[in-house]
Amino acid sequence: MENSAEGTPQAAKTQMKKVKMSPVRIAGMLFCLVAAGAFGIEDMLPLSGPGLTITMLIVFAIIWAHPISQIVSELSAFMPEEGGIYVWTKEAMGEFWGFCTGWWGAMCTYLGSSAYIVLITDYASKFLRRCRIR
Repeated sequence: MENSAEGTPQAAKTQMKKVKMSPVRIAGMLFCLVAAGAFGIEDMLPLSGPGLTITMLIVFAIIWAHPISQIVSELSAFMPEEGGIYVWTKEAMGEFWGFCTGWWGAMCTYLGSSAYIVLITDYASKFLRRCRIR
C-alpha cells in the first residue's frame, strides 16, 4: 500500500488554482456588489440624476464593496478551504455561529434570487407591453 498525501488537507491547499484578476474584472465585480449588476439603476437615475448616481456608485464601492473584497481575499489566503464565510466563522466563533452564518447566507441568497426574479418579470412585462403590435 502506498503512502499518498493526496487526500490530506495540506495536499488540497497546495493544489488550489490561483487566479490573477485584472483591474477591469475587479471593477466589474465591485459594480455588481454595489449596484446589483444593472438592476435598479433605472430607478436611481430619474430620482437623483446621472451625476449623483455615478458618485453614489463610486462612493459605495469605496466604503462598502472594497473593504469586503479585501476581507474575503485576506481570509481566503489565510485559510484556503472550501466553505468561505461558514468556515471562517466556525473557526473563529464555533459550530453554532458557523451554522448561523451559513444559514443566514443561504437565506440571503434565496431571498435575493427571488427579488431578481421579480425584477426580471417586471422588466419583461414592460418590454412586452412596448413591443405589442397594434
